Parts: sequence; C-alpha cells; structure tokens
Amino acid sequence: AAAGEVAAVRRVFAQHREAPLRRQLAGVRASIAELYMTDLCDLDDAEQQCEDALTHGLEVDPTCLEVLSARATLRKVQGRCDEAKQLTLEAARMVKAAAGRPAASEDDAEEGESGDEEEGAAKRGGGDIGGEGDGGPLADEDVVAALCRTMIDLEQTAEARELLVGLLERDEQDLRAWVLLGWCHVVENDPETAQDCAKHGLKLCKKHGATSDAFRPELQKLYKKAQVMERPPA
Repeated sequence: AAAGEVAAVRRVFAQHREAPLRRQLAGVRASIAELYMTDLCDLDDAEQQCEDALTHGLEVDPTCLEVLSARATLRKVQGRCDEAKQLTLEAARMVKAAAGRPAASEDDAEEGESGDEEEGAAKRGGGDIGGEGDGGPLADEDVVAALCRTMIDLEQTAEARELLVGLLERDEQDLRAWVLLGWCHVVENDPETAQDCAKHGLKLCKKHGATSDAFRPELQKLYKKAQVMERPPA
C-alpha cells in the first residue's frame, strides 16, 4: 500500500513538472495556427494546417488559453459563430477563474457601461487579468486582448468588457485595452462612453509620445466613429 501511495505522489509531482512544458508546446501550436490565419492565409491548405495545429495543441494541453482563443477566431472566420461563442466563453471563464474573478451574471451582461471608465473599473474590483491571480499565472495581455477582439466581433461585449477592465486594473495606461473597451461601447450603441474611452486614450498618447504612435490612428478612428453614431433616445 505504501509503495502505491509513493508511486501516486510521484505521478502527481511529474504532472506538475510537465504542466508548464505542455502549456508552452500548446502555445507554439496556437502560434502556428495564427500564422496560417494571417501571413500564410493564401496557401491552399492554410485552413487545414490551422485546424491540425489547433487539434495538436488541444491534445497537448486541453486548457491552453492561446489554443482556445485561436480556435474561437478560426470558427468566427469560418462563420461557425455559435461554436466560436462557446469557445470564447470557455476561455473567458478560465481567465477569470485564474484571477479569482467570478463570471458575469446575466444582469451584468445586460447592463451597459456609463460615466467615467476609470471609476467604473475601480468599482468592479477583482483580481488582475493577465498577471498573477488566485489560480496561478495567466496568459499574457496579448492573448487576453486577442480573445477580447474576437468577442467584440461576436458581440459578446459584456464578457469582453469584464476582461478589459481587468487589464486596466493591472495597467491603467494600456492603450490597447482602451481602444477595445471603446469598441465594446460602439457595438453596444453607447457613443458617449466610446468617445470617453477614445479621448482618455488620446490623452495617454500625448503623455507617452512616440511610443504610442501605433495606437493613435486606432483611437482617432474610434473617436470619429463614436461622433457620427446616432445617440440613443433619452
């Protein structure tokens, strides 16, 4: 009996040692899939290569956030939006669970954002999305942001906003998060809050100078889009 217990303990330790490696290998597969969805998308077998990479990634690590996010993007591009939505929600639950943040309720999903975004972020509270949470280290901000982009395209803005607020709680000057948060409000037909996000982002651009040049056109586009939107009735 004692020998069996020792063997079981050794297996547990081995699994813990293997987990980071499995996560890295699965992440490599996700990167390969993204390559076939972007730079190599014109190849005849690009879609199949992408599917194969993601399948292998899930075989290595079924809980890899990068693989789930990339697979959701592929399903969206393929027009299989119901499957894409299921994958994004699963990925979002993983992000929030690792950060110690509960999933959004149905009431939260229906509630729009209003007022100052910084104040709203502080009110919501919760663990850091993209840092070190109660459930261990999370995927980096690039993965969370890519997931949010897909969710916005699928009009899953309540869940996307929650993840973006988490990124802003970690770094209030995350320009990419402000851009995506603004587009959430555009989709939700809330032009005033979308403008607020754009204006705040542009202020940060002035503060950071040339290092923020990549985001300035996106923020200007967001601001112009919000300006021409029809205001909802009071």
